[in-house]
Amino acid sequence: MDFTGALLGYKCNRPLSDNERQNHLNQKERLSAEPNYDLCAIKINSTFMETVDRYYGWRGAITLFLSIWLLILIVAAISYASVILSRWNSRSDGDMLFLLLVSTVSLPMIGVGIWALLKENFTTTHFPIRLNRKNRKVYVFRPGRPGQPILSADWDRLFFTLSFCGHGGRSSRQWDIRAHVMADDGITVLDTFAFDMFVPKGNLDVLRGHWEFIRRYMEDEDGPRQACELVGVCMPIANKRESARFSLNRMWLNFAAPGEYFWYL
Repeated sequence: MDFTGALLGYKCNRPLSDNERQNHLNQKERLSAEPNYDLCAIKINSTFMETVDRYYGWRGAITLFLSIWLLILIVAAISYASVILSRWNSRSDGDMLFLLLVSTVSLPMIGVGIWALLKENFTTTHFPIRLNRKNRKVYVFRPGRPGQPILSADWDRLFFTLSFCGHGGRSSRQWDIRAHVMADDGITVLDTFAFDMFVPKGNLDVLRGHWEFIRRYMEDEDGPRQACELVGVCMPIANKRESARFSLNRMWLNFAAPGEYFWYL
């Protein structure tokens, strides 16, 4: 589980890092990794392929953990305030000081928790990425971004790379496939988005295989046919919310190997 970029976004207006340069993924370079689609597809045809966003498979996890955390925090704050108010006439300066301290600490924490919850709730169920073969464009749906709810970028001008994220040592971090919108100088990162798959460093060949699935769709002459042959099922979210049953199955698939997908769906 990794939510890098989900709440605060990615750091932009910066130069490419050495790691990003070393792990550059060239659109024209065919890798030997076996293509895999990681249940990313929503729609596929000869013109475009639409995929889920990086956080689709874990949607709801932030809400679950924050709801429990906020509930505990709010109950604790209300309980202590009730105790103080119940003995208001006999309160001490220490009681008032502690109540002020609790309020000063808990209220900002509750506010941050609510802000984080709103990032995942009262919005769309997924944020699709559309790759258009015909006009060589990539469209990233990002509601809530003032002035740019849809990022449009040229496929051939994007800088793709394997990037590490999360916490801990570099060998223990999660890795994903990121696309950088570059300035004219070819050095400065203006914007960033990530595809749906992220893995531990030991599974980088699986991640390269996912990149090959995306790259071959855009670059190979018979890319749409290859993609359609590989994709066993498209996520049923193009025009509706997924069912509760499918949601549970999709959650369990976060812990399954790619070869086990069809046993669940």
